[in-house]
Amino acid sequence: MKKLLLFTAAILFGFATMAQVVIYEDDFESYTTGDYLAAQSADWTTWSNAPGSSEDAFISEDQAQSPIKSVLVEGSSDLVKPLGNKTSGKYEISFGFFVPATFGGYYNLQHFESPGVEWAMEVYFGSDGNATVHAGGENAAAFTFNLDEWIDVQNIVDLNNDAAELWINGTFIHGWQFSLQSGGDPGTLQLGGVNLYAGALTGDTPKYYFDDFLYQELPNVIYEDDFESYNVGDYLAVESEWWDTWSGTPGSSEDALISDEQSHSTSQSVKVDGSTDLILLMGDRVSGQYQVDFYYYVPTGYAGYYNFQHFETPGVEWAFEVYFTETGDGFIHAGGENAAFFTYNHDEWVLCSQFINLDDDWTELYIGGNLIHEWQWSLQAQGDPGTNQLGGIDIFAGAPTGETPLFYMDDIIWTELSSSSDPNIAVTPANFTEIIDQGTIVTDNMNIENTGSANLDFDLEIIYNIAGDKSIPQNEATNIGSHSVMISNLVSEDPSPQSGGAPAPSDDVILNYDGDNASAIGLSAPGIWQAAAKFMNVLTLPYAGMELTSVEVFINELVEGYTLKIYGEGDYDYEPGDLLAEQVFFPNEASWHTITLDTPITITGEDIWVGYELDQQGTDIFPAGTDDGPADPNGNWIKTGIAWGHLSHDYNWNIRAHLTGDVITQWLSVDPTSGIVVPGESTDITVTFDATDLEIGSYSAKIQVNSNAPTTPLIEVPVMLGVIVGIDEAEDNTAIMIYPNPAADYLNINSNKEIQTIRMTNYVGQVVFNRSVNNELIKINTSDYRAGIYFIQITTVDGIITKQIVIK
Repeated sequence: MKKLLLFTAAILFGFATMAQVVIYEDDFESYTTGDYLAAQSADWTTWSNAPGSSEDAFISEDQAQSPIKSVLVEGSSDLVKPLGNKTSGKYEISFGFFVPATFGGYYNLQHFESPGVEWAMEVYFGSDGNATVHAGGENAAAFTFNLDEWIDVQNIVDLNNDAAELWINGTFIHGWQFSLQSGGDPGTLQLGGVNLYAGALTGDTPKYYFDDFLYQELPNVIYEDDFESYNVGDYLAVESEWWDTWSGTPGSSEDALISDEQSHSTSQSVKVDGSTDLILLMGDRVSGQYQVDFYYYVPTGYAGYYNFQHFETPGVEWAFEVYFTETGDGFIHAGGENAAFFTYNHDEWVLCSQFINLDDDWTELYIGGNLIHEWQWSLQAQGDPGTNQLGGIDIFAGAPTGETPLFYMDDIIWTELSSSSDPNIAVTPANFTEIIDQGTIVTDNMNIENTGSANLDFDLEIIYNIAGDKSIPQNEATNIGSHSVMISNLVSEDPSPQSGGAPAPSDDVILNYDGDNASAIGLSAPGIWQAAAKFMNVLTLPYAGMELTSVEVFINELVEGYTLKIYGEGDYDYEPGDLLAEQVFFPNEASWHTITLDTPITITGEDIWVGYELDQQGTDIFPAGTDDGPADPNGNWIKTGIAWGHLSHDYNWNIRAHLTGDVITQWLSVDPTSGIVVPGESTDITVTFDATDLEIGSYSAKIQVNSNAPTTPLIEVPVMLGVIVGIDEAEDNTAIMIYPNPAADYLNINSNKEIQTIRMTNYVGQVVFNRSVNNELIKINTSDYRAGIYFIQITTVDGIITKQIVIK
C-alpha cells in the first residue's frame, strides 16, 4: 500500500500542525568519546575539508544536553555541516549550545557549502554573558544568555521569501533578509552550511559544546485564513484575491458571507448556503506535496459538501467529492463512486485534512483525524482517468438529493510539505553530430526541461575545442591561511595610497575590469593569499582562438614572493577549475609589472581566472594594487584560506590579461542564451551551425548549460561538426564504400574512381592520418586510435568527399 511519509495531523491552537521533514539529526551518542566527529561521520567536514585534523572537534562527555555526549569546540576546531546549497524551501537548523564560565563561543551560517564564499550570519557569545549578532548588518542584534547552561539555538531560513529568524531559548532575537551577507552586503539567496568554529570576541578564549543537532525542512504555508480580518457581512471573494466563484462573479449570490453565527476560533467563519459556490484558486500545480486543512460545522437537520478540482478553471475535472448528510453519515467519490464512508457529529467542528502528493500521484483524506480513503490522485471522482494537477477547492452549497445545504467553514491552511522544492534540469539531446555542406547554414533544436518544482534559471555558453587549448594542468599545493569570520576583518587598505595610474597603451586585446591604480590592499595578519579577476564567457568567447600571452598587475609594496596563477572554469561560479599556468615573477615596487607567459593559453570561450598569489609575512604592508571602484562582481575575487570570496572594499584588483593572435570562425550559436523555465514546462533552444566561412574538415565544441538546479548545476553537451564538399564539387557517379563502420582494428575504403589522397581528422580537428593513395582501395590500421567520431576527406579525380566514421 502506498503511503505518504512523515504526514501527521494534530490540532494546535485551532489549526492543524504540519509535519516537518527531518533531513539530518544527531545527538552524538553513537560516536566514540575522544575521537573526532568528522572522522567518524561523513555528514560533517571541516573548513579545509580535513576530517581528523586539528580543525575537527572531539566527542566529549564533559557536558551533554541529552544522554551523556556532545561535541567540544576549542583550539583550532573549525567544523562545517554541509546543508546542500538549498535555493528554495523553508528550513530549521537548531542545536543546544553550552559555553562554560570565563569562555566565549561562536557559530555562523554560510550561503555556500564551500565555506568562505559568503557569511550569511554570525553569532558571538561573550564570556560576560552578552551575545552579538551580525545578520543583514554588523551588530544587528544583541541578547544575553547564561554561562554554564545549555542554550537552545534555533535558526529559521525561509528561502521562498528571502527571510531568516534567530531564536534563543524560544525567544525571538532577530529577523532579516537572508540573502544579505552578515556585514550587510548583497549576497546569494542560498543555504549552504553551518560553521561551528572556535571563534570568540576579542579578548575571549573560545570553548563551547553543542548537542542535539537538528536540520529539517519546514512546511511552506502558502495560504491560511481564520476570516477574522473581514467585516461580518462582507463577501469573501470580494475581499480576498485567493477566492473566486464558480462563474467568476465575486459579490454575486455565488459568493459567501462572513458570519459570526459560528466560529472554530475567535468569532468569525464563512457561511455557505443558498447558491454559494466558492472557489479557492490553487494555481494548477503539477508537482510537490501539499496538505490542505479546514474545519466544517454542519447544524442539525442540514447537510454539507465540498470538492477538489484538477484545474483552477472549475468544471473541467472533479478530483474528488465529499458529502455530509443530514443523518450524520458521510461518503466520498474519489477514484470511483462511493469509494468510502464515514460518520460525523452535527453541531460540532470537524477537521477535514487532505494530503496530496503530486510527485507520486497519491492522496489521503482524513475526517476528524481518521484516515477515510487513499487513492491515485489523477483519477477523477467517478474513477475516469484524469490529470495529475491541483487546481482548486470548490466550497459549494451542495447536498445529497432531498437534503438542504447549510454549513460553516473556518481556519483554512494550505501548506507545501515536500522537500522537492528545487528545480531539476533535463537537456536533450545529449550531444550533436552534424555533417553539412561547405558554405551552408543549418539549425537544430535543443530542449531544456524543468522536472522540478521551482523555477529553473539557465544560461548557455559556447566553448570551442581548439587543438592545444590548454597547458598541462599542474598539481597545486593548497595553502591554508588563518580562518576568518569576515573577509573585511582580514584585509586592510593602504591608509595613504599613491596613485600608480594606468599602464602603457597596448595594441593587444585586453580583458580587465579595473581603472587606474588608486589604492592597495594587504592582509591584517601574515599569511599566503590570492587576488584574481574572473573573465566570463561573455568576455572570452568573442576572442576564441587568440592566446593569453601576458598579464599586467600593479604591485604597490614588495613581499616575500609573487606567483602568477591562471585557472580554467570551475563547476560553480564561486570557484575556479584546473590550474592552467603557474609562474613566479619579480616585480618592482609601486609600478605596473608585465608577466609574459612561458606557455601561452589558448582562449576557447570558457571562463578564465587570472590572478596571483602573495606570500605576505608582515603586517601594515599593502602589496596588491586596486582601482578606486566601483567593484565589478568578478573583478575582486580573493582567497585567504580554502575558499574564494569577494574583497569587502568596493574596488577591483589591477589585473589585466593581454590576448594576441587571431580569432577562429565562430561557427556555433544558440538562441536564446538564457531563460527561465517554470516547473513541468520546457523550452526549445535553436542551435545554429554556420559553415559559411569554414574549410572542409571537422570541428568540435560544447554547449555548456549552467543552471540553478542544485544536483546538476552544469551540463555539457558535446558538439561535432563535419564540413563536406557541396554536390557541385564532386561528380554524382563517384561511389565510396567504407567498412566496417564502426571500425575496431582496421578500416577499408573502396572507390570506383582513383583515390588520390586521404586525410582523417579527430573530433577536435587534429589530423591523425594523411596519405597519398593513387589507388581505388586502401586499408587503414585503426587499432591505435582512440574511440570516437572521425571525419575522412577522400580526394578523387572528381573532387572531395567527406564521410563520418566511428572507431570503437
